[in-house]
Amino acid sequence: PPQPPAPAPQPTAPKLPSYTAYDRNDLLISLTPQTSPAKPGVVNILARFQVKNGTPVTGLNFQVAVPKTQQLQMLPMSHPDVNPGKTETQQMRVMAPVGVSISSSCRHFHRTHEIFVGQSSIRLRLRISYSVAGRAVQDQVDFSGFPPGLTSGSS
Repeated sequence: PPQPPAPAPQPTAPKLPSYTAYDRNDLLISLTPQTSPAKPGVVNILARFQVKNGTPVTGLNFQVAVPKTQQLQMLPMSHPDVNPGKTETQQMRVMAPVGVSISSSCRHFHRTHEIFVGQSSIRLRLRISYSVAGRAVQDQVDFSGFPPGLTSGSS
């Protein structure tokens, strides 16, 4: 009997790069930014929380601050306790001034180059508190590891 036609392959979403923002006391926090050309200046960021050994992290409190030129919205964390083998998440959105792209005709640049004027880079100050193995930890780190151009509206 004839075989039914194979289902068409589903397009897979492109794998978004992840950036390590925090890696201490067996707690790993990675940030995955996502932009949309339809919403320049808006960067959605997924924070992922994982433990790197068998000791759970409890009572995790994750706070983020951005420069005054940017705005931040955060959704609640999926769960404040991070157990081995599990990944907890938290969504946030940063609204930043949009970079204005202009083509350069200056002789110092090749004509195909673009310059981003007034473009803001995403800078985050992370305040993290949690308990691991009965020990309370409070930490603060500055993160600016996203590639430039996230706020320009191109993905």
